[in-house]
Amino acid sequence: MRVIQDQVLKQTTKIVYTGQNREFLYWYIQTFFFSLLTLGFYLPVGANRLLRLLTRRTVVCWYELVELQEE
Repeated sequence: MRVIQDQVLKQTTKIVYTGQNREFLYWYIQTFFFSLLTLGFYLPVGANRLLRLLTRRTVVCWYELVELQEE
């Protein structure tokens, strides 16, 4: 929080996930099936796919709110 003359700047951060729950279900079923098929060798690939899914569907917003300082 910074004070500039009679104004107060407040910075806020908001993290929003914009995906759908069925994407996680599809990822889980696919990872489980391929892990069974490959005796667990697919797990690192599944973990990378999960990180890619999360980063692709997550938005980080920074806001600066300006308020007048009351005296």
